[in-house]
Amino acid sequence: MNVSDLIGRRVRALILGQYQESLTPEMYFRGTLVGFDQGIFMIRNEEQRVVTCIPSGQCLLIALEGQE
Repeated sequence: MNVSDLIGRRVRALILGQYQESLTPEMYFRGTLVGFDQGIFMIRNEEQRVVTCIPSGQCLLIALEGQE
């Protein structure tokens, strides 16, 4: 699945810690992937309706069921 296939879908973003080799998530949130550009995920938060930009190397995306 390509990132472009996830645009418009609900995702869970797992924010990785400073030491990425451990792959231990320190924080996560859910939202809708609204865009991807130059290695940056743009995710609209469900609760606050704000767009958060996260470098793709610092998070993992998990696709959730359904679209917005």
